[in-house]
Amino acid sequence: MYEHLAQSNVAALQAARFDRIVTTDPHSLNTIRNEYPQFGGSWQIVHYTTLLLELLHQGRLRFEPRLQWRATYHDPCHLGRFNKEFDAPRQLLQATGCELVEMARSRDNSFLLRSRRRPDLDAGPGRQGKAGADPDSRGGADRGAGAVRGGLPEGSDDVRGMRSRRPVTKGASW
Repeated sequence: MYEHLAQSNVAALQAARFDRIVTTDPHSLNTIRNEYPQFGGSWQIVHYTTLLLELLHQGRLRFEPRLQWRATYHDPCHLGRFNKEFDAPRQLLQATGCELVEMARSRDNSFLLRSRRRPDLDAGPGRQGKAGADPDSRGGADRGAGAVRGGLPEGSDDVRGMRSRRPVTKGASW
């Protein structure tokens, strides 16, 4: 099934004209960048935080007013671990005026969000994969930071935290 869908998607993308693909979804970025080449597809694809950072550096994007918040960022595994894209989201947060507070587990060692329900998913070389709470589940709140999640897992109810007007530890999705 996956092979058929991948081949269909590659054919559709090959028929289209574009310079590059911009996505908000780390899973799509990973699939198009790392899996579609097996099916003959090869395109430049970037995460939208990379595009926003480019626009910021070109002077075509500004953030006003400055937020002056303390924030932390949770790296989505498909953006960070699998594609080594760590800096653009952090630089954007800092460009908004946020003071970045790193989680205990970040970048290559970030906690896999789904492992709260399936601890085996976070297992692997150098990983505990044990059941229990994420040590960063408070998103750095113990260090005075609100959290900015790198991505919300499918089926997540974490969106509820975004509706609140008060400081929350489950913040906006990047």
